[in-house]
Order: sequence, then structure tokens, then C-alpha cells
Amino acid sequence: MATCGVSAVWDDKRVLYMKGAPEVLLAASDRIWDADGVHALTAERRAAFVKAFWEEQDKGHRTLGFAVTDRPPEAGADIALGGLVFLGFAGIADPVRPDAPDAVKACRKAGIAVKIVTGDTIATASEIGRQIGLEVDGAKTMDGKGFEALTPEQTLETVKDLRIIARARPNDKMKLVKALQKLGNVVAVTGDGTNVAPAGHHADVGIAMGRTGTAVAREAADIILLDDAFPSIVCAVLWGRSLYLNIQRFLVFQMTVNLSAASIAVIG
Repeated sequence: MATCGVSAVWDDKRVLYMKGAPEVLLAASDRIWDADGVHALTAERRAAFVKAFWEEQDKGHRTLGFAVTDRPPEAGADIALGGLVFLGFAGIADPVRPDAPDAVKACRKAGIAVKIVTGDTIATASEIGRQIGLEVDGAKTMDGKGFEALTPEQTLETVKDLRIIARARPNDKMKLVKALQKLGNVVAVTGDGTNVAPAGHHADVGIAMGRTGTAVAREAADIILLDDAFPSIVCAVLWGRSLYLNIQRFLVFQMTVNLSAASIAVIG
């Protein structure tokens, strides 16, 4: 969802405060509220805000816009974006954990393809991908609208090299999971939000965050990370593969010994 709002009463008038993607709210605004009051939003001010959006997003910051309208919809009606008063935006830094790049490198070395599916912009997602070591320049990056427009055949071909889906919605995550499974991949989905629950439930392995994850995400998951750390997934894969390999070796050893003993007994 691009925006959400909360209704309130101010100066005997019902107003609707909204937050969401700053470029969406800015496009739907015709006025701006600054320290000097409410003014018309000129083309120069719009261009300055758009430039500021890109500067923050290029740093890997998440941007969140704010607006207000004194023409809220009736209860139960859809919000029609238009005629908003733009209040500004905030750039939120969500730094990458120091151990995340090594964990991603270990995954790729183990043959695990890591993909980012996020609601952030392409600029923000690409910067985060660069910081954690994904080959953004050599891999495919696209937004949710472009991914949704792909045909089933195009989707199967695209997901092979796709690394980042920006401005994604829950349906995009489900579509990605189904396409990867159709190609014969074992898919694991991890996240902390409610919108990741359908994809996590449909995936072969759903992984939820134990600390910051929502209750819906935890209920739909098969594994819950108590420390919310991506390297814990790498450790789980390592121990799982080691256990599987040890079981294989044990079965081969037992079958070899038993068959040899049985053959000697029959010959004797």
C-alpha cells in the first residue's frame, strides 16, 4: 500500500493525516505547509523535493512522506489522492548489520541465491543490495509494477537472474515464490511483517523474526529466529546439510556392513 492515513478533528474540521511513499503524496499535493503557513506548491519546490528524495534514497535511506487534507472521504469510502497539503518527508537510516555481507557471501558460496523483495524504492534497495554484496550491476533489478506485468513465461525466465524487486507488494512475493518453486528450487522466505505471511506459508520453509516479527508472521512460519539475525539462517543451513550428510554416511556404512555380513553368512 502506498499510503495510509488517520482521521482527526482540528479547528472544528475533520482532517485526514496521511503517510506513505513521498513521491506519491507529493504528486497528489497542490499545496505545502511550511513555517510561514500554507502556500501553493510550485514546480520549483516539487523539483527540489524530488531531488532530496533521490539524495536520501541513494544513501540507502528509507523515505517516508507526510501530508494532510481537509477533505477526507466518508467512512468506509476509498481514499482518493488529490488536493493534499504536503508537510514534508523523513529519511530513515536502517543500517546493514556488520555480519550481513559475510552471511550473504556464505550463502552464495553454498549455492543459495539471495533475493531482496522490499517496499522501498529501487535506489534504496539497490544501495542496500550493494552494501550486502549482491551483484546489483550484473543482476536484474525491477519494481513491483514491472514484475506484476510479466507473463508466466517471462516470469520463469526473469526470476533466474532477478536479485531485487523494489516497491513490491504481497502478491509480488507470492508470485516470486511460485515461479521459483516451478523451476524446481527449494524456497525459503524470511521477513518480519504481516504481508510476508502468505508467501512464507506457501514457501518450502518460512522463517520469521522472533523479536521484531509480527504474530501473524510467526504463526505462518516454520522456523523462528530468536536473534533476528540473517547469519542464523546460514548456521541453520550448515547444520542441516551436515546432519543430512551424516545420515547418508551412516546408512551407507550400515548397508555395506550388513550386506557383507549377510553375504558371508549365505556363502558359509
